[in-house]
Amino acid sequence: MAANTPAVDHLLASLQRDLNSVTDADRSLRRRAFDSLRKRLLDGPDAPDPAVLSDLLPALFPTLLRGFTDNVEKVREKSAELVNDLLARSTDPPSLLPSLMPALKATCGVVPVEEPSEEIRLGLVNLTNAAIVASGAMCEPFAEEIAAIVHASMRDQFHDVKKAACSVAGALVSSGASHAALTRHAPKMVNAILPDLQHRHSQVRTACLVAVDALFDLVSCEEVSETLAPGVRTLCSDRTPSVRSAFHVACARWISFVPGVHVRRDEKDGVNDGVIDGDLNGGDVSAMEVDPATLPEGCGLPHARSLL
Repeated sequence: MAANTPAVDHLLASLQRDLNSVTDADRSLRRRAFDSLRKRLLDGPDAPDPAVLSDLLPALFPTLLRGFTDNVEKVREKSAELVNDLLARSTDPPSLLPSLMPALKATCGVVPVEEPSEEIRLGLVNLTNAAIVASGAMCEPFAEEIAAIVHASMRDQFHDVKKAACSVAGALVSSGASHAALTRHAPKMVNAILPDLQHRHSQVRTACLVAVDALFDLVSCEEVSETLAPGVRTLCSDRTPSVRSAFHVACARWISFVPGVHVRRDEKDGVNDGVIDGDLNGGDVSAMEVDPATLPEGCGLPHARSLL
């Protein structure tokens, strides 16, 4: 940052009027302030290069994030969109997390969520996902905030928010955060997701199943037996064939899971396509092919008896 300090200081000084207007009593002035900041930082011909912008953003974000709780919906919308686009442009996303994650938790990680706009709620949850993906393992110190966002967003009545929350849970598991950090917060997310395995939309049920599958390896045998297994049982007779099929593949993996042993899940082009595709342990395995009566005590499959 040292090389960019003069440019950052000059740009910050030139933006001060707009930054002050973000909290002005005049709603129209606040709205115009976000339009002006977007033009100055992103869309205008004199927008800063990525290096200068990335050094500037940690100082800007605390002010920009105040727009998340503005009493005017259009201002909240413009604030969220600007923050999302600045995050995408930043070359150092982890530097933005100390201000961004607490703001996201305060707006969409508390129950009840007070934001009345479905689209803004969805945008904020998607912003959480984008921050995790962009930051990787550096999001670990904010695992508690992320788990709170998943927990609160799964109670949302808007089905797209539920699906987005499931993606957030999966992104956290895939982020590279430590097993210890993930294990602390996995039960809270699993408990929040399980009820929507009975949601009327099959896409929501599928998203929930994918999230539970991602979190499965992080919960204890006791939690599987007492909470997870009863919660997924309705999927055995799910009315949608694709959901039933995905559940049987997931269940086969869960039954064969041994702590410390990773079973590969199929991915296309290295990217999880959001569907559990099967081919577990080298072949198509149905959970129904395993006879629980043949499982001796201490068989090394700690979850088998709970799931069969």
